[in-house]
Amino acid sequence: MSNGRPTVVIFATPAWCTSQACGPLLDQTKALVPDYPDVDFVHVEVYEDIQVTSFDDLVTVGAVAEWGLPSEPWVFVVEADGTVAISLEGVASDQELRAAIESLGS
Repeated sequence: MSNGRPTVVIFATPAWCTSQACGPLLDQTKALVPDYPDVDFVHVEVYEDIQVTSFDDLVTVGAVAEWGLPSEPWVFVVEADGTVAISLEGVASDQELRAAIESLGS
């Protein structure tokens, strides 16, 4: 993945998260957007149709397999050239997220 800009990609599904970490991590990540105007932020919903009524009916989007994700949530901090600089699984502190973003281009 490369769009020529540093990018933060978060795979999270707040509505169907089994770990209860998705919503808080997504909120933390979204709160950082104004502080990093030169970084793109992308939220990838993990499931194709979150309007289903049963967990058994959920189907993951293709990106989950493409990125090799065994669980969620995940945050990937990606250099402008598409290189994944840092990946964080599950819970992360604000300091960890900021440090990961600020490491871009170092």
